[in-house]
Amino acid sequence: VFRIMYVHRPFLQVAEAVLVASVTATVAFAMIYFSEDCKSLGEEPVEHPLQMFCKDGEYNSMATAFFNTPEKSVRSLFHDPPGLYKPQTLGLFTLSYFLLACWTYGLTVSAGVFIPSLLIGAAWGRLFGILLLICGFFQSSNLYLFIKIGGIVRMTLSLTVIIVEATGNVTFGLPIMLVLITAKIVGDYFVEGLYDIHIKLQSVPFLHWEPPPTSHALTASSIKGKIELKMDKHQCDFSNMKSVYNVFLST
Repeated sequence: VFRIMYVHRPFLQVAEAVLVASVTATVAFAMIYFSEDCKSLGEEPVEHPLQMFCKDGEYNSMATAFFNTPEKSVRSLFHDPPGLYKPQTLGLFTLSYFLLACWTYGLTVSAGVFIPSLLIGAAWGRLFGILLLICGFFQSSNLYLFIKIGGIVRMTLSLTVIIVEATGNVTFGLPIMLVLITAKIVGDYFVEGLYDIHIKLQSVPFLHWEPPPTSHALTASSIKGKIELKMDKHQCDFSNMKSVYNVFLST
């Protein structure tokens, strides 16, 4: 809402994008520099290790999460063995990445929130699994990556396919689908999805799949006057619209 009201001139939009990029890079470098989560390259097999302020023969787990592409980071969180990330590392990464993603979403740049939401959900889910593993409840922390990634975009089948393709693993296809369906049902009970909220903020004329809950008693004759007023206001002279209007008049 703040961006819609105040950040609408081109130079302000460019300045905001530069500011967000600068703060993001500063936060990432600071967290990597002060991170003490350095591990030996021989301890666990890592697909894309980054040294980044660690000694020779070591890699930085925080840098592995931050400076890889989001797709590689998601794959690392799914497939890398337990013990690669400390709980403190995942906690700081999840919190900072979540706040930066919330700030970045809505910039006038060609960017989205889908892949960052997958990465945030994967990091938070792995942290949740590690905490349960420390408490001695379960033997695997990777399974809990799936429980946190379906509540933002509210998709089921398509998101299942995307996750399976991104991770290269079809073993958990059915459990992922069931978890995403559950996340959608629970999320829809409290609030709409992020894309639906953004569509409303942008005042995009979007026709939803289902009518509003209070429209069960609404008939075509109830909105006939509003349609006539709209047609007169905009001086519409389209044959298709007139055909629809005549149908309304006959009801």
